[in-house]
Amino acid sequence: MKSLKTRILSALCAALMLLSLAACGGESGNADGGAADAGDSAPASMSKEDYLAEVEGLNSAGEEFTVATAEFVSTYLQNMDDADAVNASVEKIRESKQAFLDFQAIAAPAEGYEDVHTALAKDCGDFGGLIDEYCDVLLDTITSGGTPDTADLEARMQTVVESLAASIAAVEAVE
Repeated sequence: MKSLKTRILSALCAALMLLSLAACGGESGNADGGAADAGDSAPASMSKEDYLAEVEGLNSAGEEFTVATAEFVSTYLQNMDDADAVNASVEKIRESKQAFLDFQAIAAPAEGYEDVHTALAKDCGDFGGLIDEYCDVLLDTITSGGTPDTADLEARMQTVVESLAASIAAVEAVE
């Protein structure tokens, strides 16, 4: 699992570098910490294996975000006049947030992982929100032709990436 944290952190840091290279720059998602509906009963907890598989899936999600961001940069540099291709590449970045939001929606993590899940779910929601904001900035930049100040967005992304790494380390510590 330690390599998982390293791979996610590496993938997301690479994406941050691409953000800086692209010179581009919503609200964060809100985690409810897995609170159950006020209905009759709470959902059954996931098995430890299923929960850890979901955490492992965040690695693939980070890689998808990184690849989609790199593809956007390539598409933009090669086809900046093809608005449809550029917009499609931005939407591919936006789609990469879904795995983070799906993880955030886990209502009943494995027994013993409830506290660490709350933090990791919040980080996933925050990152999903930043992906949306990032895509909005990219689209605005493409249509306006300007060069926005992305320092704040980059700093918030860096903070969330670091928090994701710390949350994943906390999951590893439960094992």
